[in-house]
Amino acid sequence: MQQLKTINRQQFNTLVWAVFLILILFAAALPGIEFPGIGSLYPFRICLPFVVLFLLINDQKYGAYSPIMIKVLLFFAIMLFFGCLTMFWAQEKLTAVKQLIGYIYGFFLVIVLFRLIRTQRSFYKMMMLIAWIMTVILLMGVFEGLTGRYFFAEGWEDLLPYVSRPYIHYPVVCFGNPNDMVFAAFAFMPFINLSLDALYREKHNIFCGCFKLAYFVLYCVVTVLVSCRMGILLIPIAVVVNIFLAKRSTFKTFAAFAVFALFMIGLILKWDSVISFFEQDERVKIWMNILRNAEYYLFFGTGPGNSFVPIEGVLYEGRLINPHFWFLEILAEFGFVVFIALLVGYFSLMRAALCNARKAADEKEQNLAKAAFRFLLYFFPMSIMSSSLSVSPFFWLIVAIVLLAVELSGKNL
Repeated sequence: MQQLKTINRQQFNTLVWAVFLILILFAAALPGIEFPGIGSLYPFRICLPFVVLFLLINDQKYGAYSPIMIKVLLFFAIMLFFGCLTMFWAQEKLTAVKQLIGYIYGFFLVIVLFRLIRTQRSFYKMMMLIAWIMTVILLMGVFEGLTGRYFFAEGWEDLLPYVSRPYIHYPVVCFGNPNDMVFAAFAFMPFINLSLDALYREKHNIFCGCFKLAYFVLYCVVTVLVSCRMGILLIPIAVVVNIFLAKRSTFKTFAAFAVFALFMIGLILKWDSVISFFEQDERVKIWMNILRNAEYYLFFGTGPGNSFVPIEGVLYEGRLINPHFWFLEILAEFGFVVFIALLVGYFSLMRAALCNARKAADEKEQNLAKAAFRFLLYFFPMSIMSSSLSVSPFFWLIVAIVLLAVELSGKNL
């Protein structure tokens, strides 16, 4: 009887986690309550405060905060302080308030996951739930891309990734932006592969390999349908990173030399194209316009969501839209103090992940640390994939996963 109760409790916990993760990943795509002037209060934003309240009531049950969690909370406090400070001069104050509320929800999500996920096994199980949900989302994306029939998105029917191929459409599903879906699919991949190996490789190796292959193929198909250049470029980047993290030193040396040689040859052959990119690419012009706005406020922050609001008297070249570069967005909207704190924290996390990988007690801990380190390397190019990720719940889910991977792989912070 006791064993049956344990099984039922485990099944119930799995169901609750699955629902919670679906609310995070589908977020604003699900029906919500509309508030005039404020926007939609969708299920994730309704349920998260109750989860936070539950954790506060039962705070002692979860023990003391770890050093990494304390540092994360300190960074959140700095970010919120300067975010509130910019309200005094932000041009669109209501936009800044809405954006800052989005950040607060993101902070809460990170804290909740950090308190609830306490063991490596819990981490792997959560990642497998995400793996199944993301696989369904990618299948839905392929359907949308090939049929032009959308499950949640509106207004994408007439937008085409390839003008010469009108039968291909942008897959969006629940992300609101096709590049966001590619970002999420790639970001979860190293942790999904890690969890498959940890849970199934010994007894179900064929299933493990087939799932990895199927997920990767779906990622490639969706990336091609989206026509996401960075999503495609991330594949060779991942190959190079994995080569450098390989165990065999002779192979790594040869691979490093080969990659460097290929890079130099490509740079020489395409030198004119590289120069042309920096002179003419629209994205570079957007970044320069964002920097002009940041400079106008002496790099003390334009205010959340205000980095691309036109300022009277400032001359712009090309379009002034979302930064399409997460690090630049933080610099422009929160100022140089928060930006420096972010860089310090980011590189500290990379150092900790690498240190944990070297000092790991077993292979599982080492692989967990390496997965975090891989993602932190991938994130530099990934950060220019989307217009703005900061208020997306799935982005903060990824942030929590990376922090947990470093935390659970060692205590070297």
